Amino acid sequence: NPNSIDIVLRIYQNDEILSVESHIQKTFGDISAMFQETTGSDVWVDIYVINPTENRNFYTLVTMGMGAYEMTTPLGAENFKRSELLMTLPPDWDFSESNENSFWPIRWLRAIARAPINENSCLSIGHAIESDHSFSYNTRLSAAILLFPMVSPDIEDYSCQLPNNECVQFYQVVPLYKEELKYCHTHDWEELLDLMCLDDDFSHIVNPTRPNYYETFMP
Repeated sequence: NPNSIDIVLRIYQNDEILSVESHIQKTFGDISAMFQETTGSDVWVDIYVINPTENRNFYTLVTMGMGAYEMTTPLGAENFKRSELLMTLPPDWDFSESNENSFWPIRWLRAIARAPINENSCLSIGHAIESDHSFSYNTRLSAAILLFPMVSPDIEDYSCQLPNNECVQFYQVVPLYKEELKYCHTHDWEELLDLMCLDDDFSHIVNPTRPNYYETFMP
């Protein structure tokens, strides 16, 4: 079948799984639960759940499997061809699969993880993703941007080295309003981050009803 390459399932080798899992637990915390992939036909993306702790009072969701796919990168950027994603949620978040108001982070992490395959693109820092509608009924957030992880300010390099010495980069998914996304397109991701940080209460933890920083700080 000449089209078989289009539907090949990309998965980590066993030793790669051990390396990535070890890195996740060392960097983000103990894995307490998992939303297992059930329909993957191109890349197998499980979602690991790391429970809140006293020092990190938030849930951390981390993809496991996105990095099995090697993205096409510019010459000289080979270390960025593999990546995984994370998102942080409040400690009282409800993960009920029957409630779209709370389950959308799982769905969107998987959707973003498949974007490089579906769009033949390369995701990296500052990459923005837009939805045609809000993520759920209880929020106007409808886009997201990839930033360096912010769960621990004392960590400078979140990347994981595989047994073959290739790197897996970890990016944090930060939801946006459409106005913030437009500002990012007309400026750049660093200026958008500067805009967000004008709010003393800015946090990397998802808040479905947080202020719209464009509306708050732009004239």
